[in-house]
Amino acid sequence: MTSENECVRHDLCADPVIYWLDSFASEAECRHLQDRAACKLEPALVEADGYGARRPSIRTGSSCWIAARGDKILEALEDRICGVVGCREAATEFFHVVRYRTGTHEQYKP
Repeated sequence: MTSENECVRHDLCADPVIYWLDSFASEAECRHLQDRAACKLEPALVEADGYGARRPSIRTGSSCWIAARGDKILEALEDRICGVVGCREAATEFFHVVRYRTGTHEQYKP
């Protein structure tokens, strides 16, 4: 398991604060999340102001939401995220998994 201390932080924006942590999750954790999502993926939705969620042609990938609760691997990953961000587990959302397959025309064009 990758620890927070082994991560490399890449700052992308100062306001709002946006950064990415290289090597935050191990390959095994990523594979576990992919495996959990595999049977739940559905065509991705886009939320449009006043129109609700819909499946427009601008987003052709698949997505789903996965809860960490009850899954030791995802709970540990969520705990590390909370430690870095500085929030409690009660303030988190489910993991949002989005898949765009290589070799296809799946895309998101805002």
